[in-house]
Amino acid sequence: TLDESARQAGSDANQLGAAKVIQRLGRLPSLVWLCAAAAVAPAPGLGQLPHIVLGTGEPTIVVLHGGPGVTHDYLRPEWDRLAKVARVVYYDQRGCGSGSAEAGPMTWKNHVADLRMLIDEVSPEGVVLAGSSWGSSLALLFSMEYPDLVQALVLSGLPAWPTLGRGDSSVPPRLEARLDSLERGLTVGPWPQPETLGQGDDLWATAADDRVTERIVACPETGGATFRSLSTVPSVAAIGEISAPALVFQGLEGRGRYEWGGQLSRYLPRARHIVVRGAAHDPWASQPDAFFRKVSQFLEELQLIGVNSTGSGM
Repeated sequence: TLDESARQAGSDANQLGAAKVIQRLGRLPSLVWLCAAAAVAPAPGLGQLPHIVLGTGEPTIVVLHGGPGVTHDYLRPEWDRLAKVARVVYYDQRGCGSGSAEAGPMTWKNHVADLRMLIDEVSPEGVVLAGSSWGSSLALLFSMEYPDLVQALVLSGLPAWPTLGRGDSSVPPRLEARLDSLERGLTVGPWPQPETLGQGDDLWATAADDRVTERIVACPETGGATFRSLSTVPSVAAIGEISAPALVFQGLEGRGRYEWGGQLSRYLPRARHIVVRGAAHDPWASQPDAFFRKVSQFLEELQLIGVNSTGSGM
């Protein structure tokens, strides 16, 4: 099911098209591309970012959900498996779920600062960061700012880096028309279900695997605000300064073919790129046994968990 790849994530044209979508979504008022089928729930006005801890011992693995502008719930129960071999921490990023609705600006810099605050509380000596989708981008951004606090990276569903691919036109026409309408302030109808789309459009219709989409609770305003801040992220060259070992997963189905796992792995000095056959955006949901077995083996190799921790339950 899992193949070590030659770090190829599709053609440059496809990847640049994905980058353009991210760049343009930063100007949208809502998180349409991810939250089309999800229920929208306002975030409560809490003053902190509460967190959930499962398991005991070391290392501490902080799981970073996607979005931005969703809650962590959709990651469970799959990621709970790691609590058998480590201490697993979940939290809702600011502006959604248990994250504060009054926490100030919803920029990527604020998300990085929040994560630093959480790590200072749960494991000030350092953590493993495990990201899904936008959570993988957040993990990279945090690693640039605080390299000494990152023991290892586990990344999946990597989006295009926001500062790449501007001005490219290789975006599916149906999505292009929808984005244009939204940017002009026009009302658009519900996003069509995948079975009604023309060939190729389904690559962009669903950002998460079908089994995950129905779990997502979304806060579109938060997502839109964070997207608009992504034009200020460091250049992709800064990824080359990240010293932490990284395990990068990429599905081959659907939107997985348009993601940047292979491309960004080339910038990470200590990255291992894993292609997951039969999986799309969320390989941890499509192929959980193989996915978490690889994660556990990776942590064993780094001597972050004990040898022989990879049982059949992983």
